[in-house]
Amino acid sequence: MPRRRPASRGNTPSTAPPPAPARPGLIPAIILLIAGLGAYAAVAFNAVMNGRLDFEEIGSLIKGWWYITGTLQPFGNGDTATMLPAYPYALGALQKFAGLSITNVRFAMVGLGIINGILLFYLCRKLTANTLAAAAAAFIYLGSPATSYSFSTATPIAFAGFVFLLGVWLLMLSLGRHKPLFTVLMGVVLATLTFTASSMWIAVVLLALVHIAAVGRARLLHAVLLIVVTAGLIGGAVYTLPEPFTTYLLQQPPAVMVLKLLGQPYTALPVLADMSLERLAQDAIDAVLFPYSGTILMCVLMFGLTLSGPHILWVIPYYLAFTLIGIVVLRAPGCETCAATTSSQVISLGGLATAVALAFLSRWRRQQSGAGSPLVVTTATIALALNCFAPALAMQDSMRFFPVEMFKQPRPAAEMQDVNALMRVIGEHVPGNELVLLLHRVPGLPYAVHMAGRRFEPVSINPMTELRSVPATLTGQQREATLASLERSGHWSGETLRRWIERDYDMIILQDNLLVLDDATTAALGSFDAVAVADFRGVKLTIYKRKT
Repeated sequence: MPRRRPASRGNTPSTAPPPAPARPGLIPAIILLIAGLGAYAAVAFNAVMNGRLDFEEIGSLIKGWWYITGTLQPFGNGDTATMLPAYPYALGALQKFAGLSITNVRFAMVGLGIINGILLFYLCRKLTANTLAAAAAAFIYLGSPATSYSFSTATPIAFAGFVFLLGVWLLMLSLGRHKPLFTVLMGVVLATLTFTASSMWIAVVLLALVHIAAVGRARLLHAVLLIVVTAGLIGGAVYTLPEPFTTYLLQQPPAVMVLKLLGQPYTALPVLADMSLERLAQDAIDAVLFPYSGTILMCVLMFGLTLSGPHILWVIPYYLAFTLIGIVVLRAPGCETCAATTSSQVISLGGLATAVALAFLSRWRRQQSGAGSPLVVTTATIALALNCFAPALAMQDSMRFFPVEMFKQPRPAAEMQDVNALMRVIGEHVPGNELVLLLHRVPGLPYAVHMAGRRFEPVSINPMTELRSVPATLTGQQREATLASLERSGHWSGETLRRWIERDYDMIILQDNLLVLDDATTAALGSFDAVAVADFRGVKLTIYKRKT
């Protein structure tokens, strides 16, 4: 029998499996993530190096150091109760590790913002099972200038956003699951958010309600457990310092409006900005709608794409809408740009809605026998472009081209150079053991004094916001009690200033043309000598020392 020739190698059937096809959309997803990180880094680096100092940053920085070193007790006597203590404590611990420089703190917040973006990508991927849609949502989230600027400031924005995303993650883990541990952890998240930023209170309440609705079984048990954990943590802190916390709560805009409606003004309340509907509408449009117009448009698109279901996903844009309204009401009266930066704490919900919309859009395109990836990339690019350029339409000058206005300096030199120069002047003329009174409207001044290692009270961080007028109708013991209550909570009046100058302080740094002093206070200031004058970015600061 003839020997059979062996089959040629080229005709031998291969036993190896065929190579798996590349995952569709993976390369565009990687490109979008890199582009989003690049845009985020460019704006954030500019903000870290060139962004103007503001009082919220400086207050967080200085108080964080005082809290962590035991120099000041949160809400203790003399503490200006303008911020909750969770973030300053975290910031103080960071300064212990990285040093006192605000630049280091800003870079740390930039890093935390990147972690927010990564966590958002993970949540979007888990929600939609669509890598490209998740990457596009992170691309819009990180690439939006309002987000990258907000996350590069030494404020609670990135920190609160991170804790909020942890809450959303726990919420997704709890869907249909009877897990008491998740509810306990959610209580910790809610308490942390409550002690981080007052603007998050509405978000906290809504997150609690959605969590209870999501657990599926034993909702009553989980509701009780969540209330006990959250209220226990918050109540413990309030019980420890009842009067300061009460003072703080009464300073919040909702309490102010209620007290005014009841005709019972509280003398320790701040002088709020215009609370008219016109002002609130301007802030809602300029500080929220324009900086996140593309993201909001994606939320609207999500409604249209999910008309045939599942309608449960509509809770995402509804939740976002209510929290943004709450932010405008709670923060807009405080300053011109607070609403714009604070919105970034919850805009991750817009990222979730964006991922859902893009996933449905991609599926619709594939059903039409077309490629979904180009449509997703194009839509995401348009949404980001709207977030970048829509602020040019803002009505308020401070919000136009936001955040470009925040980078503009009144003179060419970098602000930190002037802070260092002022720090040297203070170091030369203010003794290290001397308590100094700062009267000013310059955020760089308390930062320079702090960096110089000189001592001052919390009221000197931003003194003009703590100035209160005491009604002339109050006399005798009633007036004295009101003044004492004001000063315990970090405020001051004309009578307080006169006492400071007459006997409490031997060193004063006063900004020229800041106050119109009464005759008695002017006479008391005559017992001081002007020992140095410093020009800080066009502002004249005079250092006074009591005559010996």
